[in-house]
Formats: sequence, structure tokens, C-alpha cells
Amino acid sequence: MIIALIVWGIAKAVSAVTKSSAPEATPSASATPTPTPTATVTRSGTAALQDGEQATADGIVDAEGRVRIPACASADLTVRPTISGGEVGQARNISVAIENRAGVACSFEFGHIDFKISTGDETVYDGSKCQRDRESATLLLIPGDTWNGGLTWDGGLYSGCDAKDRNSDGATDPAPAGTYRLQLLLNGQTVGDERVFTLTQPVQPTTEATPEPSQSSTSEATNPPQGEEGH
Repeated sequence: MIIALIVWGIAKAVSAVTKSSAPEATPSASATPTPTPTATVTRSGTAALQDGEQATADGIVDAEGRVRIPACASADLTVRPTISGGEVGQARNISVAIENRAGVACSFEFGHIDFKISTGDETVYDGSKCQRDRESATLLLIPGDTWNGGLTWDGGLYSGCDAKDRNSDGATDPAPAGTYRLQLLLNGQTVGDERVFTLTQPVQPTTEATPEPSQSSTSEATNPPQGEEGH
């Protein structure tokens, strides 16, 4: 028993010395992930900027000084329509003001703007439903500037793109008197605020009949009274 206790004590002492002299483990280099470099992408308005690019009022300039003009996004534009009331059968002019609210110049196709005229639940005209050749002007919109253009509604009733002609006289039926709503469309989506206007019946001119002269007046005009003869 005494020998066994001596052996056990020596084994414990050797174990303690071995643990104290063992170096501490260090994490391997492979345990720490190395970040992968990625391209820096920032945004000016809705225009994406790549590495080395800078947004300016003239467009996006790259590191070599080249300028590109991004297309305008709907979120960067403020579109304000204006229409006035008038008489039935008259064409109505629609003024369109477009402002670029982004921090960079952008390009815009005015031919992508359409409009819809409605009254109650009835659509009187919807330009986005028509397949037609569009004459489009490419606009350069500088930040903070407003461009003004115009559209025209002929004041008629349409079913899709087909003009209504109930009496078959070859002329488009005019929209009747009443209250109407104008909504601008950009690529088929509503843009800007709705405008309300009124059409009224034209005032018919009244002709007053010229009174005919009485018989007595005519007689007096043709036979003037004679004066008294002297004696």
C-alpha cells in the first residue's frame, strides 16, 4: 500500500508539470474568414453609380471624365397636368409640367406620356389603350428644372381607340356637358395628380325681332302734315 501511494503521487506530479509546460493553442489562420472585396455601388436618385463614378448636374461622370445620361425614373419626376373647362365639342389643351427631383441629369421620352379622360365610372378616352405611332422627343432634364409640354383631347367620345359616331355623320360624337377627370399616364401607369374640369353647353345666340313700323307711323312719314294756308 505504501509503495502504491508513492507511485500515485509521482504520476500526479508528472501530469501537473506536463500541463504547465504545454503551449496554449492558438486559432488557425483559416478559422478567420477573409472578406472578399466588392464593387462599391451608390445611388443618386435612382441612378446606380459604379466605382469611380460621380453624379453631377450634367450626368454621371466616370473616372476618365466620360459622361453618361441615365434614363429618368418615375420616382424622380414630379408631373403636373393642367386643363381648363370649356364648351361641348371644343378641343381641350392639356399642359404638362415635368420636374426632375433627382440629383443628376436624366433623359425622358415625352412620347411615353398619355392621358385618360373619364366621368363617373365611364372612360371617355384612354390613350394608353391605343396602338399608334408616337412622335417622341427625347428630353434632357436638369435637376430642379421644369420642362413644359402639351397634349390635346379633341373633346370626343371613344370606345378604346374607335371614335363613337352614333348618327353616322362621319364626325366624332362630342362628350356631353358635365364634370370630367383627367389623369396622366406614364408607360400605362398613373402619374401626377388627377384634375377635374367641366364641359358646358354652348350658349345659343338670341336674335331679337325688329318691330315693324305701325300703319300710322308709315302714313305720317309718307304724308307729312300740311301747314295752314294764309288768306
